[in-house]
Amino acid sequence: MIYNPTRSIHIFALGQANIDDLEEKFASYPCINFDKDGFMIDIRVCSGCGMIMAGRLDPQPTECFKAGGITIKADVVSMNMYDAPYAIDYVLTSGNSLNILSVSGTPEFTVNQLGSYRIHAVIVNPSEVAVSRFSNLYDLMSKLKMGGGKYCGFVELSGATFDVNDCK
Repeated sequence: MIYNPTRSIHIFALGQANIDDLEEKFASYPCINFDKDGFMIDIRVCSGCGMIMAGRLDPQPTECFKAGGITIKADVVSMNMYDAPYAIDYVLTSGNSLNILSVSGTPEFTVNQLGSYRIHAVIVNPSEVAVSRFSNLYDLMSKLKMGGGKYCGFVELSGATFDVNDCK
């Protein structure tokens, strides 16, 4: 269950409501997504930003590293949801520090070194936030409401992970 933490969800005593009661009650609350099957299907950003959701990315298998680099790609396996003026970019980061190496309109990048990489989906209003001006994904997220900033947007932090090695 995802909900706005400023709203009280203590409307039923524990053990005195069934799942259908909860679903019926929460359907009337703004900014709550409740799925009794336990699978989250959307995220409602309750900050006046509207519906913004980046689809999950799964890494495609990679080949062994070779001189000149290799291409890493991710598949978008669930739907992206956003309206104009928002746009989606895909960001390549390295290591656990999530330093941004490149930005693209597709989840596909060439890497020229061995290492750990991730491809992330980022949804922002490009007239407010220029993704290419950031060198770190955490810094970018800090400008968005989801990270305490003032702009609407979404950063999919986990990303599709790749371990690029020489297979030796």
